[in-house]
This record gives sequence, structure tokens and C-alpha cells, in this order.
Amino acid sequence: MIKISNVSYKISNEFELKELNLTINPGVHHLLGPNGAGKTSLLNLISGLCAVDKGSILIKDLEVDPLNLRALSKVRAYLLQKQTAHFALTVKAMLTITLSLTDKEIDKLCENNIIIKGLDLKPLLNRVITGLSGGETQRAHLARVLLHCAQEINPASCLLLDEPFTGLDVAHKLWLNQYLSLLGECITIIISHHELNLALNLAQPCIIINKGRIHSILSDSRDIERTTLLDVFNLPVAALIETNEGILQIIGI
Repeated sequence: MIKISNVSYKISNEFELKELNLTINPGVHHLLGPNGAGKTSLLNLISGLCAVDKGSILIKDLEVDPLNLRALSKVRAYLLQKQTAHFALTVKAMLTITLSLTDKEIDKLCENNIIIKGLDLKPLLNRVITGLSGGETQRAHLARVLLHCAQEINPASCLLLDEPFTGLDVAHKLWLNQYLSLLGECITIIISHHELNLALNLAQPCIIINKGRIHSILSDSRDIERTTLLDVFNLPVAALIETNEGILQIIGI
């Protein structure tokens, strides 16, 4: 569980997150909002990469603070929106180092692991990460954070994903959605993304943020209102249709 109490964080003279109050229970939660709404800043605060100006954030009973990064690394995993590789490591070497495994342990893990299989990572294991395509790089880093959550010793209880669908093809998006739904039965997952049609089709909680404020919190993302899509996301009326099941969808994207 994540508890955010009266949190404020100034990003610039023109923009700040202000008076955020949220309790986020285990499950898959969609963090939605237009560009510049404050989604990434909120994830950075929850991860402990940035310190709040006011208020507090707890993951379970652990206070989130940059001074607690070592302890936080044991309870949360975070896929940043932008990944930068500073060394020419192979994908296998990156996983070995970040998961603190021996060569024998990583070989055993990669042989028959559901995450390695689902992300089709075997053909990439011996390739240098700096030479991968954007989608391949995303799959490698997704495997890193998902394997962190799946460790038998000290598994993470919180997973933060900032735009995880970027660069993925349809098959890998489908696998990721299905896997996260299963994982969400055990841990708290927050996914920041712009896949509105995806959220509108899933019966999962969502948090909509706009201009640094919480606009709405819904227990079912299919309940996002037409006025929210028009006003918060600045969509034209003609872009919205309603399916026979009464679910809103956005056409043209």
C-alpha cells in the first residue's frame, strides 16, 4: 500500500504538485493526464528520487525519502520514462548486475522464466544494450524491473512504470497487460501512460491528474466521464464514440 498525505512539490515558479492525498492499495492503477500534468514528477516522489516539499509518502510503513534509497530499493521497482545506458553491457550482464545474481543463477533464470519468455528476451541476452532498437531496449528494462518484483528474496511490493508501452508492439503490450493484471493481485502497481483507449476498456482503478492536482480517482477506469475526456485531455466531441456496451472510445488514434 502507498499512502500520500498532503504532499506538495514545487517544480518551477510556474508549476507545482499541490496538496495531493492518495491511498493506493494493491492492484493495477492507471495514472492518466495530459503532457505536463505532473505524472512523472509524482512517480519520482513516490520512488524517492525526489524529496517532497511538504507532506509525507509511505510505502507500507517505510517513509519515502531520497535518504532512504537503499531501503526503498528493496520494496519498490521503478521503470523510468527515459533509460540511459552508460556502459556497453549485454542485456544478460545488465540483468546479472542489477539483480545481484551469479552467472549460473542468471543462466538458470533465463532458461525458463515467464518474464523472459513473455518479452521475447532470449534473442537479446547476448546483445549489447546500446545497440538495441527502442522497443528492444524497452523490453530489456521492463524485464529488469519485473524480475526485481519477482525475486524470491526481498521481492518488491510496489511497481512504478512510467510509459511502459512506449516502443512495444501489440503482442508485447498484450502480454504486459495480462502479466500486470496477475501481478496486481499481490502488489501495488502504478502505470503512467497515454493509452486512453486501453484504460477505457479495463475494469481497473485510475488516477487522473491535471495541472499538478488530482482531478479524479476512479475504482473502474471504464467510468471516466465524457466531460473529463473533453476538458482534461482537450479532445473534440467528434473523437468520442460509445460502444454497444456503453464504453467510451476515442477514434482516430
